[in-house]
Amino acid sequence: MGAGRWSVTVPFAVLVVVACNFPTHHGGGGGGGDCQSMTLLNEDFSSGTLGNWFTRAGAPVVSTTVGESPPSAQLSNAFLQSAIKFQTSANCGLRISGAIRIDTAFAVFKVVVPNVTRVAQINATDSAVQYILCQASGCNSQHESYIADDNFHLYEYDEVTDSAIQRWSRDGVVVLQIGGRSDTHDSLRVNLIALPADSAGIGPSRSYFDNITVIARP
Repeated sequence: MGAGRWSVTVPFAVLVVVACNFPTHHGGGGGGGDCQSMTLLNEDFSSGTLGNWFTRAGAPVVSTTVGESPPSAQLSNAFLQSAIKFQTSANCGLRISGAIRIDTAFAVFKVVVPNVTRVAQINATDSAVQYILCQASGCNSQHESYIADDNFHLYEYDEVTDSAIQRWSRDGVVVLQIGGRSDTHDSLRVNLIALPADSAGIGPSRSYFDNITVIARP
């Protein structure tokens, strides 16, 4: 079941916007110079609420018993969205990451330019993941199979501005990397989605998301 089958009827809204002024980058050659790391979002759900997220559909909750370190966000046939406003043209890159455990679901972890296009996405079951990286010219994808387990796995999306590289990593291992990114964006959103894994959309769906971070890379 692809992400395109998801239909959202809830009116659009944005809950949280974080405005940041980034240091100007004067260095060259792969992110040197005076680039500095800055954390824009660090969500471990320890507040016990989903206050930093807007529920687009379903009824996600905070699980107090499950997490990379509990708690975590538990989604079942649900869609959470966070909005982060920032400048990307003046920093050296971004790292957007999240830990995901899939019980009985098709999980989507998606980075989008609001109301414009997707930038990066994973579509995952407990035993397979499709990694997607998109530019103005189109998208590249890579499919990987894994041994099913009940563990959290860390997915990291990196943008490296100087070298125009985008990449997806799983548990620290690069799975898909492309170069030549020329388009820019000044705001992004992170979407967390859990859908039934069966094509009919009627089966169970439950995934857990934890430690969602957005960091301006040094």
